[in-house]
Amino acid sequence: MSVLFDVWPNSERRRGEPRLLVFSFLLFFCIVAIGITNVFFIIDPKTPLIVNVSNNLVWLVIVASYFYCTKESRLKRTSNFIVSVSIIVLFLSILETGGICSSDNVWCFFLICTAFLFSGVTSGVFFTLVSVLFFSFLYLAEKVLDLKYIASSSVLDVDYVFLTNTCAVVLMALLLLGFVKTLERVQKKNEMLVSHKLNELNMMLERRDREVETIRSKLARDFHDHTGSKLASIMLVSEILKNKVDNLPVDVVEQIDSIAKNSNDLYSHTRDFIWSINSKNSSLDEVVLHIVDFANNFLAPFQIDFNADCDLVYLEKFKLQAETIMQIVLICKESITNAAKYARCTEVKMICEASNLESLQFKLQILDNGIGFDMHKLRNNRGIGNMHQRAIEIGSELTITTEIGRGTSVNLNFNVIN
Repeated sequence: MSVLFDVWPNSERRRGEPRLLVFSFLLFFCIVAIGITNVFFIIDPKTPLIVNVSNNLVWLVIVASYFYCTKESRLKRTSNFIVSVSIIVLFLSILETGGICSSDNVWCFFLICTAFLFSGVTSGVFFTLVSVLFFSFLYLAEKVLDLKYIASSSVLDVDYVFLTNTCAVVLMALLLLGFVKTLERVQKKNEMLVSHKLNELNMMLERRDREVETIRSKLARDFHDHTGSKLASIMLVSEILKNKVDNLPVDVVEQIDSIAKNSNDLYSHTRDFIWSINSKNSSLDEVVLHIVDFANNFLAPFQIDFNADCDLVYLEKFKLQAETIMQIVLICKESITNAAKYARCTEVKMICEASNLESLQFKLQILDNGIGFDMHKLRNNRGIGNMHQRAIEIGSELTITTEIGRGTSVNLNFNVIN
């Protein structure tokens, strides 16, 4: 049966919207039931032409509505349309087949039920009044105007049928009204409970965020005060030793240079780590400024121009996780370093812009006008491999586009927090 509700690929029926599923089952039942009934009416030669026409018209309306009503937003107007057309056709048919004593009056009850449950209280009350008024019209037509119909007359008492139909319609409408109102109260209460729980969760998340920010700030301060100062001392001692190594063996000098270089690299990476975990540097504009500051200082000795095309006022609205910040900074530093060392370029440019705001996705590009390189020859390059691995660790996508003589473009797509 589920196949019957997969009419369109994007139909809300596939997602199991409750009211839409119930309404679709009701329409499908009516399509089958009325379709079978219509066949028997068509076969019977005594059935008036207007009855066959009206029955098939109602059936076609319900079929069309079934295919049209694939979204819950269309449910109310669809049910209103079905009930309206059905009541008009039904009452025309009642005039032809029996007036107030017609067995087709049962459809009035069914249609009023549909109106209350799927169109709302207003529509249900309206169609209830329409039914009562039409019963009154048929009653007066037979009692006062002495109009006779094919199936009316002496079999059933007109007064009894009128009072029974009217009382039944009014009673059913009152019961449905109470049922729908009760459902609305229950739904409103559930919405209030859900809203209360969501507010509690939001407060817990805000409290957790404040705690995380406090921890991040403390870690950044502790690293700066202890680890950073120790590394700076090692670098300073290495420089002092280098100035006093005139008479030392060459291998000792090389070891001291190695200590100085490794200390400098470690100090640089530690600074980036300390900077990334500081909660004050979580916004995207701070990350971009940090990369711009590094690029200007690093590229200046190589006489390479650096330009950044970024709207900092716009970027400050978005934040990043500490791990994401660290990996983005290292990917960009690797790209800028490679451009300076190998690309033989005269200009490096950085672009940061939104690529898909609905999914909070941004794109950051590092472009150079250098000589480019053959990606196939450097497929197993350690630096490029590390960049791709860093992107994977933060759930981002890294693509490198290059061509001999046409420069290189490093493109990183990543998610932000609004």
